[in-house]
Amino acid sequence: MIEGLAIFAFAFLGLRILIALVNAVGPARLRGSDLSHEALVSVLIPARNEAGQLPDLLKGLALQYHNNLEIIVYDDNSEDETWDVIQRFVTEDSRVRSVKGLSLPAGWLGKNHACHQLALNAKGDYLLFLDADVRTGPSIITDLLTHSKGHNLDLLSVFPVQQMLTMGELISVPLMNRILVSLLPLPLSRLSKMSSLSAANGQCMFFKAASYHAQHFHHWLKEESVEDIRISREMKRLGMRTEVLLSDGQIQCRMYTGYLEAVKGFARNFHHFFGKSEVAMCVFGVWTSLAPVITGIVFGLSGLLAYLAGTLGLQALVSRASQFPLLQQLWLMPLQHMAMLHIMAAGIYYRKRGKLEWKGRRIS
Repeated sequence: MIEGLAIFAFAFLGLRILIALVNAVGPARLRGSDLSHEALVSVLIPARNEAGQLPDLLKGLALQYHNNLEIIVYDDNSEDETWDVIQRFVTEDSRVRSVKGLSLPAGWLGKNHACHQLALNAKGDYLLFLDADVRTGPSIITDLLTHSKGHNLDLLSVFPVQQMLTMGELISVPLMNRILVSLLPLPLSRLSKMSSLSAANGQCMFFKAASYHAQHFHHWLKEESVEDIRISREMKRLGMRTEVLLSDGQIQCRMYTGYLEAVKGFARNFHHFFGKSEVAMCVFGVWTSLAPVITGIVFGLSGLLAYLAGTLGLQALVSRASQFPLLQQLWLMPLQHMAMLHIMAAGIYYRKRGKLEWKGRRIS
């Protein structure tokens, strides 16, 4: 029995290394383009208490190579100076428009309602939903248009390069990429029709407007707390073409500012990386904790060292694909694993106690 588990440990690790290798060296990144396009792109930004984040994002959008834009910012009942910040940019750039948030109706989550209202106000041929905490390089919209048009996509979502400034961020934020890059071969998100082989990141979602308006996805999934992944899977079930890629530097994001904020944020949705199954999530956490021990018991020191070497190789491939500093990520691996277990436990605890919340709002 235990010998079989040890063999499985090496087989599963080998599979993850193979997937990460495909993502690290294959066509898993959004490539640059010097093509020009005439399509009108609606950049849609839901903002709740984002007075400190919006200026950098809006300044970056003003410098886009693609000029045929409308930029609409929805102030989602902010309690800070978000509305005043938006109005300053409205007066400076004719492409920027503002929408004052409505009271959140019953049965809606805040971001889904904000995105729905933004889409109702959009006139573009394409809809680009961006979170307020992302930062854009000047080519992001051109690159999104070129790739989306080239592959006739209904949805293209991109994982930004993550900026991490504190130790708490360094041991928590990379977990998202480690799970994604080692468990999902990103080229199959477009090539396969299986909805399970799809993903998305709400920080950057680029829709063909006609496809979005045909279903009004944020209205359809108005109570879904992890709407990005669910939208991509529903689109694939409807026969639409979707793809998820890693950024090649065109878009960046600082998701959280410290460890506790990261735990609170990831606790909402970490189990969605495992098909929304807390059981599958817990099995993964327990298994990755015990696998080195099992290989050491069965194969001795050589087996343990071989397994640890494989995990280091996996981390190196994830770091390459995600543009993380390699040596930094290697020595942080034990702390990152403990942070993953903490996030898993926190998510289960918060859901059982009904204590999940974000931006000051309770999530059911």
